[in-house]
Amino acid sequence: MGQLKLSSVPLRYKIFAKLCLPHSWAVMYHCRPFRKEIKMPDWEYIGLLDESDCDFANYKNQIGVYKCELDGGLVYIGKATEKNNGGYRKRLRDYTRVSNSARNYPAGIKMYENKTRIIISIQVTSTIDEANILEQELIKTLKPKWNIQV
Repeated sequence: MGQLKLSSVPLRYKIFAKLCLPHSWAVMYHCRPFRKEIKMPDWEYIGLLDESDCDFANYKNQIGVYKCELDGGLVYIGKATEKNNGGYRKRLRDYTRVSNSARNYPAGIKMYENKTRIIISIQVTSTIDEANILEQELIKTLKPKWNIQV
């Protein structure tokens, strides 16, 4: 079998391979040099969380990871995984609706309180598993302050 050039492999496949290939391969590439080699995804800018400059309905059939930036810094990484139930539209609107059912944890409360200032960008994925893995890896790598539960 030929040698795999990791620099040419997209992030989602590196993470998937790290989790799913035989143990010896995963251990070999689980070291720090591998992590430094991970390329961050290209984010698609959506708009403000309060939808004053966009419409999340345009993303109702898409799933993946989203990032929230406030005052120029990354504060939260989340995922939208309900493709048949509104995708990004549903998940992001959970933070701004009148009912507070999506805000029963500190990050949700902060999202609601800052909804007019939070900038949303997304990375669309093909599957829920891919979104889960990407979210975990981004949180581990970027350490957004609202994802850290004290």
